[in-house]
Amino acid sequence: LLFVIHHAVDDGVIDHIVSMTTRLFSKTQPAILDQTETEKFSEVVRRLPDSVLSGGSVEEERRRERELLDSGPGEDAGDSEVAQANDWYRTLRNMDILGHVLRVRHGKLTKRKLREIVEAVAEGGLRLVNSILRDDAEIRQMAEYLSTTVGPRPDVEKVRRLLRFASFIWTMVNIERIVDAIGHRQLREIVSDVIAAKGTPAYDIIGYFALLDVSNELSEATSRRLDSLLKQHSDPFVHRVLSIRTQLYMNTHRSKASVEQKFCSLLGIPYKHRLR
Repeated sequence: LLFVIHHAVDDGVIDHIVSMTTRLFSKTQPAILDQTETEKFSEVVRRLPDSVLSGGSVEEERRRERELLDSGPGEDAGDSEVAQANDWYRTLRNMDILGHVLRVRHGKLTKRKLREIVEAVAEGGLRLVNSILRDDAEIRQMAEYLSTTVGPRPDVEKVRRLLRFASFIWTMVNIERIVDAIGHRQLREIVSDVIAAKGTPAYDIIGYFALLDVSNELSEATSRRLDSLLKQHSDPFVHRVLSIRTQLYMNTHRSKASVEQKFCSLLGIPYKHRLR
């Protein structure tokens, strides 16, 4: 597909992939991650650490990050016979392909087409978020079902906690897949326009993560954006994921100490002097 896209005389293949991505899970609404949807994460969020800042060097943190990436996804879970799993795979694969298109063909596509692709990637990923364990009621139903079908009989509350955590991880993985596909410097203006137009907590999170990914260092402009988001959203889920993502960025990038201190103040965490 990538070969065909590179050598095609028009955008027909891209249009087809965009159309497929938006049709899959068309009956599932994209996640907006307001407090109604994130209530299921309340227990998980409370258990997340306030601070993940490292006192180590940037080089050491980047080495650890590379090792995690190189370690791969682990053992193969095996073939699934569930039709929905095929739709998950198609959506994820389409997001990867469209991300590649955005990365290497942004200069050859119109702004309208680029925006259409960005929206398709984001919508596809956010529909995946809501494709399973959509809310706490569904989690409770699943926990009850598992407690009656799995032996020996497991603790229902423990199963519920595990499902909530799995739902949280599923949500963050799909958000990061979206960000990885659209987070390119050349698309910064287009991505900002899409985020502003959508105006949901989910898109605000995506926009901020993408802003970090295209930044060489933390800046005053980024701190103002973070400050605005923290004031705009009262949801503990939003606050915590913005905080942890910012701290992980700080662990692997050098910025001015005064700027880092400002970010720590916004996040309500102690500042750590970094090893050089």
